[in-house]
Amino acid sequence: MLKIGIIPNLSKSECKKAMEEFCGALGGKAEIFLFACADFEKEEKFYAPYARFLSEEEFFDVCDIITVMGGDGSILQVAPQAAAAGKPILGINLGRVGYLASAERNYIKEAAERLVSGDYEMREHMMLNLSYDGGKNILALNDVVASRSEFGRIIELSVYVDDEYADTYTADGIVISTPTGSTAYSLSAGGPIAYPTMDVLMVTPICSHDLHSRTIVLPSDKKITVKLGTKYEYKALITVDGKIISPLKAEESFSVCASAIRTKLIKMDNYGFYDLLRMKLRENS
Repeated sequence: MLKIGIIPNLSKSECKKAMEEFCGALGGKAEIFLFACADFEKEEKFYAPYARFLSEEEFFDVCDIITVMGGDGSILQVAPQAAAAGKPILGINLGRVGYLASAERNYIKEAAERLVSGDYEMREHMMLNLSYDGGKNILALNDVVASRSEFGRIIELSVYVDDEYADTYTADGIVISTPTGSTAYSLSAGGPIAYPTMDVLMVTPICSHDLHSRTIVLPSDKKITVKLGTKYEYKALITVDGKIISPLKAEESFSVCASAIRTKLIKMDNYGFYDLLRMKLRENS
């Protein structure tokens, strides 16, 4: 029997009701698993008829499919572990934008039925590997960002491609994005939109203080190194998919390349990429 894991964002007001509907639609057709965590302590009786609780280590090992209920941020948080375990993600959007989700709130029961019957597409999305702080590594689905650590300051960032000097930016920061992330921070910084299943790297300065800076689009086999200069503010932050990972000091650097690990996202909606793009951008304009 299919084993479906559910990771909910319980801060969403609709989440508990959505889980009840989803689990009810799956009842008897699949085994259902949830994280065993403090957030569920008071909800155990509510979910017990439908689901079994697993530790984090067991969860990604046992489940065949990971269902994330929340927004894009929830999916981004789960993606590295799911991808490393080779498990596909079904995103159910309870958030605001939901580029990465395949099902909206009013589509939950049908999504559960299609999941069980195997009536969906699977799409692989490129991920980034960040190497920093002497050999630490972390995966990103959307982007790796180096940004100023203090408001009102600018920083100087030098970019190298395969150890060849490319350019130096005096800016608020820099975004290194996947095609999946091209509709996120990179878009806000003026970067191009790329089809999400492409394999390219995009380097976009944030509020660059010059007249010529533009996004650099690179093949996915290139390694990008970013070094913080000493001309302006000497401190910066490295963030991965919106999460602060590490400070960056003057003359320190980090590297980003495409990872061999890929995120598998389940697609169920009948919208094409450009339909989705128009709808989502219009909703948030």
